Amino acid sequence: MNIDDGRILANTGAMLAEGRFEFEGEDAATLTFPPNALVAVRPIEVTGTTEISLVGNARKDADGFWSADWQLHEITFQANIPSLTRLLTPSSFSADRRSARLQFQAQDGGLAWVALGTVYPREPDEHPLLGYASNVVVEVERTPDGLRFVVEAFAESLKRGEAAAPPLRIRVSFFLTLSTMALGGRLWAVNHQIADLSGDSAPPGPLGQVLTLDENRGLPYFEGVLDLGPNQPDHFRGSWVFARLFPMSLQIKAERAPTRLSSGCYKTLSNAGPDLSLRNVGLESWKEMLGNREEAELTQTGSGIGYLQGVTGPSAGEAGPHMQQITTLRTRLQRFEDGLKVWLSGELGEIEQRESTRLPLGPEFSVDFLVPNAFFFARGMAFGDMHRERKRKLESGETEQ
Repeated sequence: MNIDDGRILANTGAMLAEGRFEFEGEDAATLTFPPNALVAVRPIEVTGTTEISLVGNARKDADGFWSADWQLHEITFQANIPSLTRLLTPSSFSADRRSARLQFQAQDGGLAWVALGTVYPREPDEHPLLGYASNVVVEVERTPDGLRFVVEAFAESLKRGEAAAPPLRIRVSFFLTLSTMALGGRLWAVNHQIADLSGDSAPPGPLGQVLTLDENRGLPYFEGVLDLGPNQPDHFRGSWVFARLFPMSLQIKAERAPTRLSSGCYKTLSNAGPDLSLRNVGLESWKEMLGNREEAELTQTGSGIGYLQGVTGPSAGEAGPHMQQITTLRTRLQRFEDGLKVWLSGELGEIEQRESTRLPLGPEFSVDFLVPNAFFFARGMAFGDMHRERKRKLESGETEQ
């Protein structure tokens, strides 16, 4: 299994899986299925929901990502059902950690939005089935190669146009591979004990050449430098940074050069070095800052910006975390052909821990790194003209398999 075997839909960041939609009810025979169909799974972090859909004509493009037609059938979990990334916790699983069954019921039917037969060719007077499901069951089985899902939903409140439609039972089954979850950054912690991304050594494909993802959770390493001042120990410096990127927050740690595994993922020596945590700086905030521009800057001062945890890992329990609040943060972004360059600099306050014998870091800090465009596609966070530029490169043959 290799990271280049992962299947991500470039225009949305949805994970593609082998699977199918099945229907039971009076209208089941009217629902069609497209050729080369795959199930697209997209946990939406901002809203905390999950979209599960069936897309047709799925095909792998020369840059390693996938394209497909617009979704034909769709089930979207509403706020009463947590996103899959939050739903699948260790406590959700059975004692042997191999399976889970979660059931949700609501009288008003507002558990999941259902949209069936939305775009596939149909007669002019036909309408899609739209409505809500009142009973949803999610079953998960862990295997050495990934996670197998079965989602059942009973939709009582359906309409075709303005006319009420009879109830319908929907069953969606799909299998998400480890390589797809790693590429999409969705290697959930419940799968760590069986995660095996080993495989035959092979030259990296188009995705492996530009992405450097952690073997456990698909988190990224970026080429760059984190400088925390003269008191930063040399063994906690490196030419890479390890990042945890969220919609509106960011955590960064300096790393040595990671080692590429045969899976296409990477690992590094355990680094318990200082950890920089920033608020209001992340994928969504970058998208808002840039808009359609090539460059953007933001300066923040005051409290609530973030903090530096000077001691992490096992030592934090013995010596304490040695927290220092960030008092000033300057963010500068610039788009290049191959990615987004990020510069962060600022100032740190005093160590908050009492009776500390350690020297404070800073007072000034800086970090710069490049986020490749492929990372944004893998996370469904492309902005500006990135999709148009990707299409141009594919059509011109600039991207080769």
